[in-house]
Amino acid sequence: MTDRTRFEKGAANFVKNPGFLNICRQIFKPEKSETKEVNNNLGRLIYKTDIKYDVNGLLANYSFDSTVTYKSSTKLFSERRVITRLNHADKESKTLKLAYQELYPNGYINNDPSAVWKLDALLKKYEDNKLENSEEFYTKQIELIDRHMPANDYEYWNKRLEVSLYIGDDLDDLLEKVPVTFMTNYLILIEKLSRNFEDLDADAFLSTLTRLYNTNDAGTEINIFTEDLDELINTEFAKKALTSTNSKERIFFDNFRAKILTAKNKRIAAPFLTLFDYIELSKSQDTDLIFKLLAEDSRSFSEYTWRYKLMTYDFLKKIKISDSVSTVYLDSILNGIQKDIKVIDSLAAGTNSDSYYWKRYRPKLRLLYKIYLSQAYSRKSESSPELKNSYEKLAREYRPDLKEIADLGLEIKIENDFLPNRPDEFYLSSAKDTDPDAYLEELTSMCIVEPLRYKTLESEYKRLHPEGNFKVYFNSQIKKYLPSVDFKLDDYLGSNFNSLDHKGKFIFIDFWGTWCGACLPEMGNIDAYFKSNQANTDLKVITIACFDKKENIQKYMSGNQYSFPVLMSDGIIEKKTKISHYPTKLLILPNGTYLPLPLRSDYKDLVGKYMKWHIE
Repeated sequence: MTDRTRFEKGAANFVKNPGFLNICRQIFKPEKSETKEVNNNLGRLIYKTDIKYDVNGLLANYSFDSTVTYKSSTKLFSERRVITRLNHADKESKTLKLAYQELYPNGYINNDPSAVWKLDALLKKYEDNKLENSEEFYTKQIELIDRHMPANDYEYWNKRLEVSLYIGDDLDDLLEKVPVTFMTNYLILIEKLSRNFEDLDADAFLSTLTRLYNTNDAGTEINIFTEDLDELINTEFAKKALTSTNSKERIFFDNFRAKILTAKNKRIAAPFLTLFDYIELSKSQDTDLIFKLLAEDSRSFSEYTWRYKLMTYDFLKKIKISDSVSTVYLDSILNGIQKDIKVIDSLAAGTNSDSYYWKRYRPKLRLLYKIYLSQAYSRKSESSPELKNSYEKLAREYRPDLKEIADLGLEIKIENDFLPNRPDEFYLSSAKDTDPDAYLEELTSMCIVEPLRYKTLESEYKRLHPEGNFKVYFNSQIKKYLPSVDFKLDDYLGSNFNSLDHKGKFIFIDFWGTWCGACLPEMGNIDAYFKSNQANTDLKVITIACFDKKENIQKYMSGNQYSFPVLMSDGIIEKKTKISHYPTKLLILPNGTYLPLPLRSDYKDLVGKYMKWHIE
């Protein structure tokens, strides 16, 4: 037997020796870093340990660092094994299992941290090669790992929760299995928060909300998931809080309001304060209470503050409180919104202006403030007859523009549910009487968003300019309002596409990618849309794959038997058309201008309406 073989065999036997249990008992003690030295017939063995506990007293992490040195007559052998967590050494060892029971009979133990790494690797494989294996393949692989994991290994089950977002159908069970204090993924926490809301559990709702605000996901800030949190808190929660008459739901809201008003973390309380103030105010006809709440109502912790303050103003007008009070209150709203806009603009000009948060969330933030400012000015025009036209003009200027309607149409609809928008005739009334050209321009801008207004625009133009040429006017206005684009790209099969070759036609474009989870479910509809328009000489249906590879497209198209054209992006077309999210759909008009189609819109119906325009 060689020296090396003898060394390896002896070291293996030592690890399995029952005496190792005593070493475990001596070395693995709370909050200590120790070194132990053992000498035997092999040579000198040194064990170093480092044990740390988290704030809950549960075992967070520890390491087992062993160095074995053996000196023969001719050679010196040295082997070092660093084991992150003791039980990674040999998970099948009965001795180690006894050690766990002796040392931590009821504690939190990560029996095999490599299981977390296996899940990470499996998830990466799924994301990189999801087309090569079936869902069943990944599910079975996960089941094999699950089988050996104890119920109290929350680090592992937390990771399983994250994986369940993509693979399998056991999210519900895992949400119940993992305590919220171990959850680290913001999507998981928001899903948990949603379940707490469904269960009307005020304590659990606040607990999960607190965990959300105290958890950084891979070093990111809370702002990264503001959109997801907004949808739950400022849409679902707010609507139910404002309208519910169910006794159980009212008890939940009353309990939660009591807890949030005493919450130490004001960031957590921010989205709810003005909402609950409005609810409290709208319940009362007591003048003293109204003035008391109005005096306190100077808080602006959240952009949605202004939604509820405008609702409060409408309530004051409804109960016919004195004009002096309502006017002062409306002026304070206008000043507050304008100040907030300046703050947002100054922050956006700072060092983090290129961050993910500002690029993704700032457009929505700006849109909200524009909506609130337009709403405030429209109310001001009604309360100030002498400046009615001026305030109506300001209200028009702050209405959402075409790109905002296309990119953030859902957010606009949500706000309209809380603060019904003034009818278009309100914004047109003053211009119609005082400035016919401005009136036609307003109608044109509305027509771009709502294409069925084309006939109204045409009739109004002919009424105001009987001798004019409407087609010439409309085409010049379209070029004034909409940007133009042309491009040359190759498809994934190698053929070239030049948009200028199709001038005089409408071109529908869907920007997507095989990596885009939100894109794939609708590609079947895109394929059907393409096939139904193959004989249409006025419309060309194409798609552009972004951040993708030809081989991925080839696999996806052949695997699903799709036939729609797929052009490969050159990385420039997205910049030309200012694509900010996926999927995005554009419509190029026959004159080379283009417009974005609103997210989640019925694009087939909308394209049909635009195709009724006479454009040259």
